Amino acid sequence: MENSAKQEDVRTSEEMAEKLQTISTKLMDDGEKLFFDTLPREILRITRRMDNEELFKLAPKELKSVLYSSIESYIEQITKGMNEQYEYIKEHRKSWKKWVKLNKKERKLEKKGGTEEQRNRLEAKKKKYTVKPLDCMPSKCIIPCCSKTDQLLNSLREEAIIVSDILTSINMWITLKKPRINDGSNFNLSVQEEYVGRLNDVGSAMGLIMDWVTDCYQNRGNYIQKIIDQPEVEDYKQLLLHFDEFAVEKCKIFFYETRNSLAILFDSMAKNINWLYNPKMESDVQHIFI
Repeated sequence: MENSAKQEDVRTSEEMAEKLQTISTKLMDDGEKLFFDTLPREILRITRRMDNEELFKLAPKELKSVLYSSIESYIEQITKGMNEQYEYIKEHRKSWKKWVKLNKKERKLEKKGGTEEQRNRLEAKKKKYTVKPLDCMPSKCIIPCCSKTDQLLNSLREEAIIVSDILTSINMWITLKKPRINDGSNFNLSVQEEYVGRLNDVGSAMGLIMDWVTDCYQNRGNYIQKIIDQPEVEDYKQLLLHFDEFAVEKCKIFFYETRNSLAILFDSMAKNINWLYNPKMESDVQHIFI
């Protein structure tokens, strides 16, 4: 009985080890393909993206006129949108309050376990207010963002996500290539550990870029709110204009830094690829990180 149980455990362990080995092999194959094929393509794609971006080619004075034909007309558009919102809210205020009140009653009935008759009566009333007016404002009530900076910020964020995914897979490939430490073959593991650290650093930078894009939208919304609250303060208008100019320049810097970091990383890893594949490799020449 005990022997059969032990055999079953051994069989289960072997099956599990085989499955894990299959997963590891697939992860290594994916990471290797991403390094040799996808990463160089991504570097070229980012380079073309920067070369084709017209905003990156403009001088500061030209950039201002391209972002806004007139900051005053943009502020006027914001003010008009807010006025439309106020009118829309005023028109639907009663139905909105009624809708909120009925939903509160519904939640109370769910907690207390109301009768079937009470639920049916409440449901009949709710049918009159199925649309939430303040959540479904028409387009004329929407305050628009600056379309050019919005496109640029979204493009930068998407790029950071793509690069982060690529680096994560390459990192896994290098990590899984490490031999067992207890078999005495960890002589040159410092090469692999060096590149794992570099990949983590670039990946962390991508996370900071995504956080910065989120902060950009939040800060811009705060500036617009200040303009709405105090339209007579000219400094707030200039603040918004300068913020959008700064966002474009910052995006340009992030694109260049991302492309350069990936290019340097790929070049260095390609020159030391033998050490990554075979950390036990011996050489008469002392290895120097490039």
